[in-house]
Amino acid sequence: MDEKTSNQTVELIHSLQTKIWIAAVRANNDYWKKVTQDDDSKCSTVYGELLNRIADANLSNERKLELIPDAKELAECLTEFTHNKAFGILLRTSEEAARRNISCREGTKVV
Repeated sequence: MDEKTSNQTVELIHSLQTKIWIAAVRANNDYWKKVTQDDDSKCSTVYGELLNRIADANLSNERKLELIPDAKELAECLTEFTHNKAFGILLRTSEEAARRNISCREGTKVV
C-alpha cells in the first residue's frame, strides 16, 4: 500500500470512528440537551458505556487510549448541543475519567 492510500485509509477509519461516537452521544439526545453541571456525571449513557467497555476490554492500554475519542473534536461535530454549556464539560470529564481509568490499571502515562 502506498503512502497516499495509507493516509486515506487512516482518514477513513478516523471518520468512521467519529461517526460511531456521534451516534453514541445522539442515542441519549434528550439527556444531553437537558443535562446541567449539577447533574450526576455518572448517569448511564451509551457514550459512557462505550468508554467503560473500552477501559475493560482485553486490549493493550495503548490501543484502548487510541480508541477513546477526543471530546473537544466530538463536541464540535455535535452542534445541536452547543447551547448547553455543560455538554462539552461533561463529555470531556467522561473522556478524561476513561483515560485515567485505563492508565491507572498498569501505571501507563495518560495522553
